[in-house]
Amino acid sequence: MEHISVDLQTAAPHPALRRFVRYYSQRRLAAGDSLQEPVTARLGGLLEFHFASLYRIPICGTDRFESCAPMLVVGPITYRRVQLHVDGAVEAVTVMFQPFGLHELFGIPTHLLTEHAVEGHSLLGRSISQLHGRMGEERSFAKRVQMLDHFLLEQSASRKRAEDSRWHRSLALVAQDRGLHNVRRIAASLNTSVRQLERKSLEFAGMTPQTMARVARFVHALELKQTSPGKRAFTWTEIAQTSGYYDQAHLIRDFRLMGGANPRSLVDQLETHHGTSLLIGPARG
Repeated sequence: MEHISVDLQTAAPHPALRRFVRYYSQRRLAAGDSLQEPVTARLGGLLEFHFASLYRIPICGTDRFESCAPMLVVGPITYRRVQLHVDGAVEAVTVMFQPFGLHELFGIPTHLLTEHAVEGHSLLGRSISQLHGRMGEERSFAKRVQMLDHFLLEQSASRKRAEDSRWHRSLALVAQDRGLHNVRRIAASLNTSVRQLERKSLEFAGMTPQTMARVARFVHALELKQTSPGKRAFTWTEIAQTSGYYDQAHLIRDFRLMGGANPRSLVDQLETHHGTSLLIGPARG
C-alpha cells in the first residue's frame, strides 16, 4: 500500500445539480511523490481538469500507455483495465457524475465513452476550454467549485430533455437494487421490448441493465467494507449475501474482473484519496 501525502478536498454540487453530479474533488500532490491508483469498475462518468503534471495511464497486462490530456471526459467503467500513475506535482479537479449525469447534461450517448477517456475540448467544445482557463487562474477550491456549479447550471438550463422520465426512473431501479427488478418485467411495465430497454440503458448509462446491476453490486460490496468506527466489520460471506451475489465465489470472480484483484487485496490497495474510495465514501457536502 502506498503512503504519500495528498491534499484532498471534496464538495457537494449545488442542490439543483445533485441529480446529475455526485461530488467535486481536488487533489494536490507535491513534486517528488509518486501516485499509483487502481481504476475500478463504476457507474457514471467524470470530467477531469489538470493544472500540473499529467497522469501516465498504463494498460493493465500490457506495456502500452494511454495519453492523458489537460481536460478529460471519462466514461463509465465495467472492468479494471488501467492504473493511474504520476511522478511529479499533481493538481487535478474532478467532477464525478451520477450514472446518467453525462447524458442528461450534455446529451452524449454514454456508450460511446464506456471504458474510454476523450479530450475535453474535442467533445464539449470551446466553453469547456474557457472554463479550464478560468479555473487555472484561481487556486481556491471553493472558487473552482463555484465556477463548476455556474457552468453546469447553465448547461442544465440549456438542455431540452425530450426523454421520457419513465426511462430514467426505471433504469435507476436497476442500479439502486442491483438487479433485483427483473429486466423483462421492467420492459413490460414500460410497454416496450427488452431490446429497446437495453438500447436506452446504453444511451443513458453506457452499459446494458444486466451489466449496470453487476457493477452496482460490486460497488455496493465495497461500500459495505467501509464500516463506521466501532461497528463490527462485515465478513465477505455476509457482504456477498447482502449485495446480491449467489455466493462468495461469485463475489470473488466479479472482484477479479472489476477490481483486478481478490476482495481483500483490492481493499488493501485503496487509499482514501483514490477515486474508488471517494465514490464509495459518505455523501459530500
